[in-house]
Amino acid sequence: MINCVESLFTDKNSIKMFVDNKIFVIHPADEFCTPSTKDIVSNNVNQSVIDYIKNLYPKQKFLLLFFEQLNKLNLIDENFYLKDFPNIHVTDLSMFLNNKFFKDKNKIDVKFVKMCKWFQANKIRFPKSSVKNPWAQKYLC
Repeated sequence: MINCVESLFTDKNSIKMFVDNKIFVIHPADEFCTPSTKDIVSNNVNQSVIDYIKNLYPKQKFLLLFFEQLNKLNLIDENFYLKDFPNIHVTDLSMFLNNKFFKDKNKIDVKFVKMCKWFQANKIRFPKSSVKNPWAQKYLC
């Protein structure tokens, strides 16, 4: 019986136990309890993105709200591209969001249209103050 459970829930030499909507990891006594490397990498990426935006736009405090939301959802990879849209970089996205003088919707790059509609379809919303582009506000806020 343990082998069946172990094969379903193992991380090499550990077993996950589920009690009261919490997950506990059981591992051999001779191993140290350490956070997974995936958690460490994602936290480093999240902090790097926030630092990058702070350096790129030091006076725009509300833009950080947008990227903090993306970080919470783990949508940015280690190269600063959106995971679901590998052709959109954080810099391009921030320029798109900050374009408050946007007038002609025919000049929008198709990748941003798809991204905005994807956020809308997945019911991911952002604070209106973090998006200055009036066209993007319709879909993202």
